[in-house]
Amino acid sequence: MATKLFALRILPLLAAIVPLLIIFRIISTALYAIPETDDFCLANHYVHDGMFGTIAIYYKSLMGRVTALVLITIPAVISRSIDIDYYVIYPLFLAVYLLGFVGATIFAAGRLWPEASGTERILAGTALSAVIFVLAVSPHEMFFWLSGSMPYMVPALIVMIVLVELVRSAASETDLSPARTGILAILCFIAAMGNEFTPLWLIGMIAASLLFRRLTAHPHSRVSGHVAMLVATLLGFAIVLLAPGNFVRFGYYPNGGRFFWSFYGAAYYLAAELLWLLGQTATWGWLAFVTIFSALVAPATLNGPRRILLLAAGLAVLVIGCAYAGHYVGYYATGEALAMRGRNEVIAILMVGSACVVALVVTASSSAIATRLGDPRSRLAHAAALVFCGIALLPLLNGRAWVAINAQRHEFKTFWLESMQRHAFL
Repeated sequence: MATKLFALRILPLLAAIVPLLIIFRIISTALYAIPETDDFCLANHYVHDGMFGTIAIYYKSLMGRVTALVLITIPAVISRSIDIDYYVIYPLFLAVYLLGFVGATIFAAGRLWPEASGTERILAGTALSAVIFVLAVSPHEMFFWLSGSMPYMVPALIVMIVLVELVRSAASETDLSPARTGILAILCFIAAMGNEFTPLWLIGMIAASLLFRRLTAHPHSRVSGHVAMLVATLLGFAIVLLAPGNFVRFGYYPNGGRFFWSFYGAAYYLAAELLWLLGQTATWGWLAFVTIFSALVAPATLNGPRRILLLAAGLAVLVIGCAYAGHYVGYYATGEALAMRGRNEVIAILMVGSACVVALVVTASSSAIATRLGDPRSRLAHAAALVFCGIALLPLLNGRAWVAINAQRHEFKTFWLESMQRHAFL
């Protein structure tokens, strides 16, 4: 009996071999990263103007993304504070950021699948991180360049946590405590200062959550908590939009500002994004994993199948709408496709959102699935499901970013050595 229980605890870690391999390889590769362009500019400004002076200069002359500017400057702050070379701190900070990303996805997985054990949460969380990593449109701007990752991937992490918390509370008809809504409001404020379209996502999610609760007579509407999150988001959004530097940056893109034409441009690029995702085996592997995990590994018991299906349908529309809003803002601002680093964030929300939708649909259909596949709570079915979860994650090894990193890995050491030699010479 004890041996079987031990096997069930270890099996999720064995099933997580593929995502753990991907995460380890990417984080180890990030240690070859070297500061670039904007990183140097912010570091130099920090040396001469301090943190507040640096943010003020950029706020007035370039952008209002305060959260991103602070995070990009932190390696320079650490380097100067402890007198260690900026080139050493920079890749270590990237590695810590990636570890934090994985930790946040494990936390989100635990909130989405509360019935899962600790090791099963590690499996689901690392799988979510891995699928986001391997489907990165621009691996360089997600893993190896702070100025490309901080404005988008940190807000993506916060959006993921907010979305999962709202979905869990709405689906299980549980309360969002004042403490929890307070933390979520702070996170919303921080994320809203990351870039120009993340606040629109948060506003949509908060409004949709409140609307769903009102329509379905949720026992804990928590209107005041939703209002607090909305106010925090709007405050952060205002800080970003009111930056004088926005007008300077907007002038660099003469084709931007076409309000109506941007609706078409956003629809075109979003359709291309979705078609590309549907053509990726990693996407289907992820959806298969979520289906098996939700049905047989961590099945939930929720009241009102129709209510859950309504939530899933509304969430699907919301997530697609968020992706569309991201592309719209990008096209409106520049007259071009959303920057690849911005598309990285869109990919992240699509993967998280798809997991929530599939998990809800599977939960609502749990009785039918149990009839066809057997009792999902039996140990044999549980163990078999974990094995199939591991198999479902194999297509992640065919992910675009993973293939690109492996193809170029032999060049990383040479790049790092040449960069360090140039750094020492200068």
